[in-house]
Amino acid sequence: MEASGLVKGPMDWRSLTEKYGDRVFLVARSILRDDALALDVSQEALLKVGQALNGHARVEDYESWVLTIAGNAARDALRKQTRRREVPIEDMMADVRTPVESLLAGESVERLTRGLEAMPAGSRDILLLKFREGLSGPQIAQALGVSISAAWQQLSRALKLLKSKLAEKP
Repeated sequence: MEASGLVKGPMDWRSLTEKYGDRVFLVARSILRDDALALDVSQEALLKVGQALNGHARVEDYESWVLTIAGNAARDALRKQTRRREVPIEDMMADVRTPVESLLAGESVERLTRGLEAMPAGSRDILLLKFREGLSGPQIAQALGVSISAAWQQLSRALKLLKSKLAEKP
């Protein structure tokens, strides 16, 4: 069916995601050097692929096409990130907190802990794998025994759930 990335006949989005999802993430991570951002960018790139396929894009070399979309999305994210790096000098100075500010920082940690505890175990576990254990998307997928795209979806859902838990009034 395939010879060096050339595919005869159309491919659907799910097949492309399963076939190239890991490589999309690796391309994004190699450009961005940030697993969390690479995960987000990979999802965006794969969504762009899906949108293009829905528009009936004609593609000769799916691998090159998908990886080019991933590279472009990562470079776009890097440009956005670089523009945001302009920080006032006051923000770069040493962090000198007042007692009240220290108390509020501790309260934030407590809110985060309560938010995590209120989540279902599966959602909490995937967040802990990512942020406490520092696992990459492929490592999380392997640890959970799922595809990389399923791991991305689960991580995305868990982050949204945590955000909603943190937005709730205590």
